[in-house]
Amino acid sequence: MAVTTVAAYTEAVAMAIPRKLVSELLELPDEDRGALAALLWRSLEPDDGDELTGKEWEAVWAEEIDRRMREVTEGKVELVDGDQVDAEIRAMLDAPIP
Repeated sequence: MAVTTVAAYTEAVAMAIPRKLVSELLELPDEDRGALAALLWRSLEPDDGDELTGKEWEAVWAEEIDRRMREVTEGKVELVDGDQVDAEIRAMLDAPIP
């Protein structure tokens, strides 16, 4: 399994979204960023009446958590400190646009 670096992922994301907008959004208080994240997440869900119930959602996430923990335990993915990721994203956003 190929491991995508945090830098490669964040660069791809940052290129797709205007840097000034991302920078401003990152300055929002935690609660506002969380609300925005939830709003954006819900906007990706289809409105076809096929949504998961609370118990179904919990079961799906339990499976996902188990899968992710297995990948960490098996060495398939590398954990990266959140502060390091934040610093890399901010550095990319602050970098001059080529």
